[in-house]
Amino acid sequence: MKTIWISVLLAAAAVCLVFGLFYLWERKQPHAWTVTQYGVPGATKQSLFYTIRSDTGKLAVIDGGWTDDAEAVRQVIETNGGHVDVWILTHPLPDHIGAFCEIWENPGNITIGEIDTIYMNYDDYNAKKQEWDEFDIFERFYADSRDMKNLHYLHEGEELSLLGLKMQVFNAFEDSYNEITNDLANDGSLVFRISGKTDSMLFLADLGAPRNDYLLSSYGEEMKSEYVQMGHHGNSSLSDAFYENIGAKGAFFDAPDFLLYGAQYKTEHYMELMKNLGAEIYTYKTAPNSITLK
Repeated sequence: MKTIWISVLLAAAAVCLVFGLFYLWERKQPHAWTVTQYGVPGATKQSLFYTIRSDTGKLAVIDGGWTDDAEAVRQVIETNGGHVDVWILTHPLPDHIGAFCEIWENPGNITIGEIDTIYMNYDDYNAKKQEWDEFDIFERFYADSRDMKNLHYLHEGEELSLLGLKMQVFNAFEDSYNEITNDLANDGSLVFRISGKTDSMLFLADLGAPRNDYLLSSYGEEMKSEYVQMGHHGNSSLSDAFYENIGAKGAFFDAPDFLLYGAQYKTEHYMELMKNLGAEIYTYKTAPNSITLK
């Protein structure tokens, strides 16, 4: 009988130990993430710069803007502890990777963990480069990348963890894009969805019409999200149906006034569309703008 009681006590102790360790482990896991959009009210140029910060103190940066934005990006990173756990670069245009290149080459006290981006074929991109590509910034990144031991290229269909969030990749440049577009960097943009237990956000980078129908038919339900970063700063050629499918309650436009309201752009149409769909609109006017994913 004594042996039985000892066995029972040992089993109970083991169960308590397991639950105790699980409790300690659970306390260390992130349960909320703050996503912040940055932009300068009165800015005269578009850019894209977001941070994601977990409630455990981990930091991810998305793009960062132009080379001229590097000091502002540096200040945000330093305010958040000086270490970037993951830096995501959606595509190699100057208003997206310029600040990163400046900081990578002159890090100061900043340290960078993982770098995630798309693989752009140098020869293909060079052959089809557009005026707005400012190809020299890609050449700069291409040269820098030779020393990036922590660089990872993402591909369509991948699922990974981003600071504890589920990250699903829906779009990333592949060689086959040569057949559908001459705007390789924009249409090859990294498109991804991050999600916690109840909330999600879809990042469209500078995606345009050539990938519209494919993504809608292939990932329609999976792209549904509470928040969306609007394609090409809000001036995309994505269809109304594309945004209606997402069903977002918050829409982020990374654009200054000239791009929001200029008659030659489509941005105002998309703002009205999202308002009519019931979404709150976030722009540089009120930046920095933060939302919480749980």
